[in-house]
Amino acid sequence: MKRKFTLLELLVVIAIMGILMTILLPKLRQARETARIAVCGSNMKQMNVALSLYVKDNKGRVPPRWSSVCSWVGNPGTHNYYKKYTVSKKYLNKYLGYHNDTENVAMATCPSANFGGVWSKTYGTDYYANNGFSANNLTSTAFMAKVKDPTRMISLYEGGAWYQFLSKTPWSNLEHHDQKLGRYNIAFTDGHVSFMHSILRGSKHGESYTFNNEL
Repeated sequence: MKRKFTLLELLVVIAIMGILMTILLPKLRQARETARIAVCGSNMKQMNVALSLYVKDNKGRVPPRWSSVCSWVGNPGTHNYYKKYTVSKKYLNKYLGYHNDTENVAMATCPSANFGGVWSKTYGTDYYANNGFSANNLTSTAFMAKVKDPTRMISLYEGGAWYQFLSKTPWSNLEHHDQKLGRYNIAFTDGHVSFMHSILRGSKHGESYTFNNEL
């Protein structure tokens, strides 16, 4: 005759399962976010490759900018100014395989975007170009070859990073991967991407990064 579990034994099992879930769930969330960080970084590396291809096709110059929010990749935004910048008008999209205005540039939305990707909807992207070494027209943008230290010069960054560059504090309502420290994936002109805590200090010689026009 099979022995049945008593009510006390069942309660003990349930309690143990509850404890295990309490221990494991944060680890699972952390692992999931680590995977998102990796996907985000991979997207940015592809954008860096697209930037290199653009530079080769345009006599060594980086793409121009349209405004202070400089996006080279993504979809048209919902903001009035950014509605006109369709898929075909964003300079790097075609190098990423997106040619038609009816296509959705999925990689333009960060996997960890808050509130369903508010920034990617407003501006059409979560990834922004360094407008410190760009310009408003094709004939006056910088030559990539003139960048003195490609390991320090930022090429692309996540949307929330820009505001932390300015304010030195993480904004909880912006897209970034670490709510406490405000860390972001940031791409550099030598091709590498770093997951880093961004504080505005790049104008000093010898610091780890810069996004100004000291080429």
